[in-house]
Amino acid sequence: MDPRLLEHAHHILHSIEIARRARTQGNQMCSGAACSVGIGLVVYALSERTLNRMIPQDPENPLVDFECRTVLGVGARRVEVLGPAYETEARPVHEGFWHV
Repeated sequence: MDPRLLEHAHHILHSIEIARRARTQGNQMCSGAACSVGIGLVVYALSERTLNRMIPQDPENPLVDFECRTVLGVGARRVEVLGPAYETEARPVHEGFWHV
C-alpha cells in the first residue's frame, strides 16, 4: 500500500474525529491551532454569534463576535469549514449552562 495513501487516510480520520467533537464554532485560538496542525475540516453546530447571545455579558470578560473562517481563510493550509449546522438542535445544550 502506498504510504501516502495511508497518511492521507489517517489525516481524514483525525479531521473527522476533531470535527465530531466540535460543538460550537472555534474561537480565534482554536481556529489558529486547527490551521497550524493541518486539520482539513472543521464542522460545528452552533455559531459563536448565537452562543454569545446566550451567554450573560460580563464587562470584565467581553465576548468577541468572530468568524472562524476569518482565521482559517488566511492560513497557509486549506481548511474546509462546515457550519453552523443543526443550530436549533445545539441551542438546548447551552441554554442555562453559561454563567457570569
